[in-house]
Amino acid sequence: CDAIRAAGRVADAQPAAADHVVKGLLALARAHDKPDCAPRDAAVVSAAVVVVRQLIQQGAGAAIDAAPPEKGGPLPRREVVRRLARCLLAPQPNGAFATGPSSAAREGARSDEDPRPTATGRGAVARSNACWLVGEYRADVDELLPDCVRLLAARFAGEDPEVKQQILNLAVKAAVDRSDDARLRTLLRYVLELARFDLNHDLRDRGRYLTAVLGLKVSGSGAADEAALAALAEKTRALVLADKKPPLTLTGPVALEGRPDYVVGSLSAMVGHEVDGYLPLPDWPDVPPDPAARDPAPGQAPTTNYAQGISSDDVAANPGM
Repeated sequence: CDAIRAAGRVADAQPAAADHVVKGLLALARAHDKPDCAPRDAAVVSAAVVVVRQLIQQGAGAAIDAAPPEKGGPLPRREVVRRLARCLLAPQPNGAFATGPSSAAREGARSDEDPRPTATGRGAVARSNACWLVGEYRADVDELLPDCVRLLAARFAGEDPEVKQQILNLAVKAAVDRSDDARLRTLLRYVLELARFDLNHDLRDRGRYLTAVLGLKVSGSGAADEAALAALAEKTRALVLADKKPPLTLTGPVALEGRPDYVVGSLSAMVGHEVDGYLPLPDWPDVPPDPAARDPAPGQAPTTNYAQGISSDDVAANPGM
């Protein structure tokens, strides 16, 4: 996984290689996404999909023609998103993109006791990132979008909370982007209701927030400010479909010693990447400044009231020194 993240940093530092890195990582993810894959294979798939998502956000594959890719050549963004969508919607049995069978089925119980699938944390990062890509670049899977939402909504109840968040976001983005599609509006209502009664409180809060952003009133919630809901509904597209800033995966210029080249003692040097408000040290001047700039102002004596040294008598008189 560290090697995968290192490949992402190389692609971030050398954008010309990003398209080839995306293709290689996608092939790596598909190679490890096999039936009954081990947890280490699922971890490799998750790390690869995360880096692919980051590079796609930074523009990898966007400049490539959307025609079928040439053999051995880089993949356009549309093809990358569609391949991840296929892995997500038609996963390998017990693979990294699969939602496992229910606990009742695993224990040999009757199939009608608990027909819902359940998921563990294995592969949840891969599924959530693939779901985010489908929702953000929905134009690349335009004809598949209703089926994507439908199939993922059917898996919602048994999914990991991290994946549920992205399924909810996908349903909202699809319904807002294609507001004339009655199927997507119905699926959105269904997913919002599932999120409303989920056991995870973060997901319930997210569901209530998105319900208000959409200008909808929660049934059974009592009186609501209709004017406020109408004002939110007018800004739904701007809030939900706003452009996302690409992630910063590289920690900035790196010194020869291998450490980030930031001002010592700054917050950027502590966290390892540039933060808002960071001011780098100016470059060395080409012309040396006037040494007289350090001289005291006329009529002002230089300050000399500092210790010139420490003697044994000083230490004896001040033991805590």
